[in-house]
Amino acid sequence: MASHLAALRRAWQPAMCRFGALGGCVGNTNNHFLRATVSSMMFRQTHSLVEWARGMEDAGQPARTNWVFVGPNGVGKGTYAKKVAELVGIPHISTGDLVRERIEQDAEFSAKVKACTHAGKLLSDETILSLLLDRFEKGAASGERGFILDGFPRTLHQAEQLSQITDVHLVVHMDAIDEVLVQKCTGRRACAECGRGFNLADVHVPAGPGRPHTIRMPPMPPPDTCAHKMVQRPDDAEEVVRRRLHQFRSQSQPVYDYYHERGLLLDYEIHAGMTETLPEILDTLHAEMAARTGAAAPPHTATVAGAAPEDRSPSSVRIGLA
Repeated sequence: MASHLAALRRAWQPAMCRFGALGGCVGNTNNHFLRATVSSMMFRQTHSLVEWARGMEDAGQPARTNWVFVGPNGVGKGTYAKKVAELVGIPHISTGDLVRERIEQDAEFSAKVKACTHAGKLLSDETILSLLLDRFEKGAASGERGFILDGFPRTLHQAEQLSQITDVHLVVHMDAIDEVLVQKCTGRRACAECGRGFNLADVHVPAGPGRPHTIRMPPMPPPDTCAHKMVQRPDDAEEVVRRRLHQFRSQSQPVYDYYHERGLLLDYEIHAGMTETLPEILDTLHAEMAARTGAAAPPHTATVAGAAPEDRSPSSVRIGLA
């Protein structure tokens, strides 16, 4: 349990410092309301996760969690996937990271990737699935309790093939309106020297027809040491972002339909920054964990698309392997 608490503290540090914009980092500020607010949220999420894990241990059933986070570029699925994986105590798996790792280890594979890049092609589905299968096998052998897969599958064919090599228990579809996604993507910057990423977008979309909430996402500016070294990737230009977003939406809908039909899809729309969104996502995911163990779920949580509560039992586990 101590590892979960330590992970939670690390995950909440950015949130505390963002609250600190109103008067110093919360941990050091005299603003007792802010400090109490953050502490209350941390305790609530810690309690939920610890109680779930304890319930599974008491039942003699090691929890296995095979989740997939999907969504358009710029929605932050990778960031949230990493945070949630750290809190739940399972590995975050990114196909991009797997490719980069293999490039460093395998000269032949590196040459293959370079050839595809120069030809303007993507790596084949078979190549990516082979990397994933290898990673799943290593995880099973080392006793991992599951994974959170980030950004894959992107097509119906990939979703069908993924189901042949692992069980998927939940697919978290994170999304935001196009206006927000374009601002977030075009606002991305990186330090040319240290490589750290930042976002200059100060998103503020007022509530309107069909949108009951004002969308507010503050920027993540660089420190003074990096501010004059900011660079933007060519594919984050607005024209490229909009074209890529259109292509993604047309391509990904069959994937969402595939998981919706199987009662595995959870739709989650992002309408705020990390500080507000992370607690909501944790509540939602805890509701899923509670549904699987029969424990009480926290209030105000989302439901899985296409499945009634009584239908949301875990699928049979193959320890992640066919």
